[in-house]
Amino acid sequence: YDTRLSHVSPIDDWHKESGRVYRIIPQDSRVVYDQGDLHALPSEQLMERFSHPNKWVRQRAALELGWRGDHSVADHLVRLVDDSGSLESLWALHGMGELSIDRAVGWFEHDDPHIRRWVVRLLGDRRQGHPQMAALAAVEQDVQVRSQLASTAKRLPASTAMPIIAALLTHEEDVTDPQMPLMVWWALEGHAESWPEVRSLFVDPKTWRLPLVKTAITSRLMQRYASAGSPDDLQRCAELLQLAPDQPTRELLMVGLNRAFQGRSLPTLPQDLALALDEYQSTLGDSGLVLGLRQGTPAGVDKAIAALASGSTDLGIRLELGK
Repeated sequence: YDTRLSHVSPIDDWHKESGRVYRIIPQDSRVVYDQGDLHALPSEQLMERFSHPNKWVRQRAALELGWRGDHSVADHLVRLVDDSGSLESLWALHGMGELSIDRAVGWFEHDDPHIRRWVVRLLGDRRQGHPQMAALAAVEQDVQVRSQLASTAKRLPASTAMPIIAALLTHEEDVTDPQMPLMVWWALEGHAESWPEVRSLFVDPKTWRLPLVKTAITSRLMQRYASAGSPDDLQRCAELLQLAPDQPTRELLMVGLNRAFQGRSLPTLPQDLALALDEYQSTLGDSGLVLGLRQGTPAGVDKAIAALASGSTDLGIRLELGK
């Protein structure tokens, strides 16, 4: 075991006088702490520290006030949030138990996106949702707030989370974002076992046509259920195929099904799913031979053997069949 937790070279070559912890500061300056013991300050002076240029002082003052539980200053903290978007005041209110659901929902419309984001996060920390979260998700313009809504939706009950996820899926601007498509998928996948709620989302044909659903959700959802492989999960795959509104959508679902069984044999599939797989396989030409072999049917095995023996079969297909 590496006794040096930094995991650098075990050679004894580090500086013995200054150690290896450094802090970069501006030239000709030095760090000076002159705020004294914050724990001993009255609540009014702690709130004054919320505007201090030192981040540690601001955050420590908020913690001290929250731990103290001085409810007499709650109204003043609320005004600071309303008037100046003070995150420290919001954190202090949360710490002392004064962030009620009604007060939090009121700040969903705050001008400062950081207040909106932190209110959503703090409610999520408490596993506490509200219908207005879905309304916020539908109109929110700040991508960081939308990202937090996805994270919070992951932590809420499926019945509360699904309207939030549905609203996030309508944001076409997130299709090219480096994180948001997978954030929304992560939230949805977290509720995959709540099939009635997931199904209710995809009953509407409009959902399937959303760009974010096409590019980030459809194939992954099918792959997720097919990978689980239980009879119930495979039946959900069949239901997704039935709900799909058009052939391009069904093809995306079949791509997910194919990915789920790469490198493994197919289990016994529901009849509707098996028929759809056969139809999809026929559209793939020689590539469909791999799927046929995974099904383990005598006809599929015979075709695969014949393709392996044929010099005209694409080399990549032959390699895949021979695995």
